[in-house]
Amino acid sequence: MSGSDRMAPARAALASLAPGYFALVMASGILSVAMRNVGRTALSVTLLWIAIVSWVVLIGATGWRLVRFPDRMRSDITHPQRSFGFFTITAATDELTSVGAPTAAPTQWPAGGPTLGPAGSPWPSKVDYLRALLAATPWADQPRTALSILAALREGDEVDGWRVLELPGHADGHICLERDGVLVAGDHLLGEITPTVGLYPESRPDPLADYQASLRRTIELAPEVALPGHGELVASPATRAREILEHHERRLDETAAILGPEPKNAYEVSVSLFGPELDASGRRFALAETLAHLERLVHEGRAGRSGDDQNVSYTAA
Repeated sequence: MSGSDRMAPARAALASLAPGYFALVMASGILSVAMRNVGRTALSVTLLWIAIVSWVVLIGATGWRLVRFPDRMRSDITHPQRSFGFFTITAATDELTSVGAPTAAPTQWPAGGPTLGPAGSPWPSKVDYLRALLAATPWADQPRTALSILAALREGDEVDGWRVLELPGHADGHICLERDGVLVAGDHLLGEITPTVGLYPESRPDPLADYQASLRRTIELAPEVALPGHGELVASPATRAREILEHHERRLDETAAILGPEPKNAYEVSVSLFGPELDASGRRFALAETLAHLERLVHEGRAGRSGDDQNVSYTAA
């Protein structure tokens, strides 16, 4: 057998390398942090090295694939399903660089409780208290808290007095934590931007409906303040939830107005909604969000869908 023949399987594997393999780095890094938190130092270090070596190998393989098989890379980037795998490169890199960061914030209110400010005077609101706490807490000096059992959290569970709420939409399994009028909102509720709600491969069939229901539940809960995953504290979560609901109603109307009797695919609709001047990452987000709104219109009877899993188009109902 010639050297060229012996290398044929390796070339075929490189040509078909899925970008989603970087999820291995993400999972290894997350488990490394978890094992460190529960005192399994040796296992944590082993998983960290697995993540580092995997990242180096995959970065090298991806770069070589870009050089040797640019057409295959271009095909993956533009494919409506495989393109989302490229997000794992950013997520894996972020996870790898943050493994050494503090992994837990204080889980108990300081002595005096959240209603007492300097010299025992009342705080004007929980928002003022939490801003002061976040500004004053020496995060790196806080003892790291560990969960003795690694398990999936479900609606109604409690973690150190925080109630678990399942609020899907931004992500299928998105949870929030609530306690004493404070909502740890993650990416469910953001103050300055609207969280992305997209339809992805293997996701729930109607993520926008999930998100709308989660926003209505937030309004019913009426927490005093929300701690988002990005940006400043949200001082009026119920008001912000109403604003986001109204935003998506407008976006649904805009999407419906683009449709007509001629079939359009989601990419074409996304260009009409978000404009043509987006980079590859922005376009993938725009496409996923457009699909979520198109599917919501189908479920509402305001749009029609035709085609198969590979070629789907939409028309006005």
